[in-house]
Amino acid sequence: MNASGHDRIDGLRPPHRLRLLDVLNDSERQIVKEASRLVRFRRRQRIYTTGSRADQLFIVRSGVVKLNTISAQGRELILSFLHPGEVFGELAVVDPEPRDHIAEAYEDTEAYAVDSDVLQRLMQGSPQIGCEVAKLLGSRMKAYRTRVEELLFKSAHARVAHTLVDLAGHHGVHDADGVVIPLRLSQRDIANLVGVTRETVNFILKDLRQRNLIENQGRSIRVRAPETLLAQQ
Repeated sequence: MNASGHDRIDGLRPPHRLRLLDVLNDSERQIVKEASRLVRFRRRQRIYTTGSRADQLFIVRSGVVKLNTISAQGRELILSFLHPGEVFGELAVVDPEPRDHIAEAYEDTEAYAVDSDVLQRLMQGSPQIGCEVAKLLGSRMKAYRTRVEELLFKSAHARVAHTLVDLAGHHGVHDADGVVIPLRLSQRDIANLVGVTRETVNFILKDLRQRNLIENQGRSIRVRAPETLLAQQ
């Protein structure tokens, strides 16, 4: 981890991604600013790994972060992708146990690292901050629970289709022809998101392209018909 000193975090407050900073008053924001460090990671560099000490949370400033875990059989399962303004490692604020997942820079990434004890002290004096941390943890758990239900009860075709719609909803850029997912997703990445083989993903993507539901946009994917994809069984 390469720290580069303090940097301003005032402008990094997209409300749909990060409400934690929004509830801070000016003095609390100053405390977080002074306690934060801007850290940079190269593409594919691990930020932390399973079993590492949970003493910081991170706020993405630029780039993309991938959260994943490795099964007992050695297979990767991607939990989520995070974009600027989003928080990860937040469990460190309430649980000092070692990390149970991996955070990796999916692209060259900058993030603010904040020691968990700083937010713990702020939480003691502000129930609203504690409430926002609880909401953050709850929304993350809800997303993971939904992912598990998808893996258990939906067909491979539906899993791939619904995952593309989900990625488009969270990260997509709208244009005249649909929604472009601005991630350089490989077929292996999609397979690790939905729990199927790369060969299965290749077959399903080909079918979706032939039906004009998706198309390639450079190294990205454009979702042309989200409603139809959601209807996939």
